[in-house]
Amino acid sequence: MPGIIEWPSVIQKGAISEAPASVLDMFPTIVDIVGLPKRSLLKPFDGVSLKPSIEGSIPKSRKQPIPFRYMGKGAIVDNDYKLVVTSVEKKTYELYDLAKDPDESQDIYDTRPEVAKRLTKAFEKWNRTVEASDAGKDYPEGKLTDPNPRRIFWTELPDYEPYFQEWKNRPEYESRLKGK
Repeated sequence: MPGIIEWPSVIQKGAISEAPASVLDMFPTIVDIVGLPKRSLLKPFDGVSLKPSIEGSIPKSRKQPIPFRYMGKGAIVDNDYKLVVTSVEKKTYELYDLAKDPDESQDIYDTRPEVAKRLTKAFEKWNRTVEASDAGKDYPEGKLTDPNPRRIFWTELPDYEPYFQEWKNRPEYESRLKGK
């Protein structure tokens, strides 16, 4: 699915990247662009910064696969290949070559065993981190201590405070920054 980033003072008109990207990349990209410290990224995170692409260094491929998981199913996209997990629990997989088969009509899992094995291993490794996160293992205590934790919004993080004055008059931030 195509995506568009518009930033006239920075992005060269007509720059196109064929490398896959994801909403997972948004936060690492913003953190990189505004120069926030890496500790601003809540861990674990799965995206990569797209800042080099925005600045004109358009990659031909992506170095880190894009993982997904939802409602017992999942996928991992690694440039031209997409491993579809039809059941996370049963570990059932399909593999597609998106460059040759964008409609995902030809399952090549059995005919491309080296790619299938690599992406299956990558998905299962990533999925273990999802399971650990779901169990609360990402927390300092090693478990989720409050079953209803309070959300932390960006306006509460000191790393963003230097930008509040500049952003107060912007309509998209005005209500969030009222009184700050």
